[in-house]
Amino acid sequence: MKIYYEELIKTVKPEEYPWEVFQREVEIRNIQIVINTFNFFFKYSPESIKKMAVIFEKRGIKLDELLKQFRTKFMRFAYIFQKWERENILDRMEEF
Repeated sequence: MKIYYEELIKTVKPEEYPWEVFQREVEIRNIQIVINTFNFFFKYSPESIKKMAVIFEKRGIKLDELLKQFRTKFMRFAYIFQKWERENILDRMEEF
């Protein structure tokens, strides 16, 4: 993230987009990805997911392997959630 931010501030002034804001936005995006994944599983029945897996496999994508990649995102979400809880951010979510 630091390398990306260093490249970003070559075009945007650091005072206009401070590191803390950038970091918070990355955290929010990680949480959005996890929420969308959870929604995916709760929205569709196991039968529908199996049908999707067949469609994915026809395109050369193994759904099981794709979902394993989300494990890292889930772990990151748990870390961010704990951090926000410690910082009392969850009580101030309306501000974001």
